[in-house]
Amino acid sequence: QPSSQPSLTPSESVQPSSIPSFTRTTKIQDLLLLSTVSESDVLNDEASPQGKAFLWITSETNSQLMPGNDDDKIIQRYVLSVLYYALN
Repeated sequence: QPSSQPSLTPSESVQPSSIPSFTRTTKIQDLLLLSTVSESDVLNDEASPQGKAFLWITSETNSQLMPGNDDDKIIQRYVLSVLYYALN
C-alpha cells in the first residue's frame, strides 16, 4: 500500500556531461572520414582548406554540435567552411 507522505529521499537528476574535447574531435574526424566528405591527409593538413575547416568545426565556437546527435549539421558546416577557406 502506498504511503500518503512524500519521500524524504531527494531524487537524483542526471545532467548531460559534455564530451571531452579530444574525444569530440576524434568523433568528428571519424564522422567526416566515414561520410567520405574528406580524406585524412588533407583533413590533417592545417594549411589546407579542409584542415582549416576541421580546426574550426572542432573549436569551441561549435561546441554545441555533438557528434551522434548533430551529424548532418556538422557535415554541412564543415563543407561550407571548406568552401569559405578555399575561396579565401
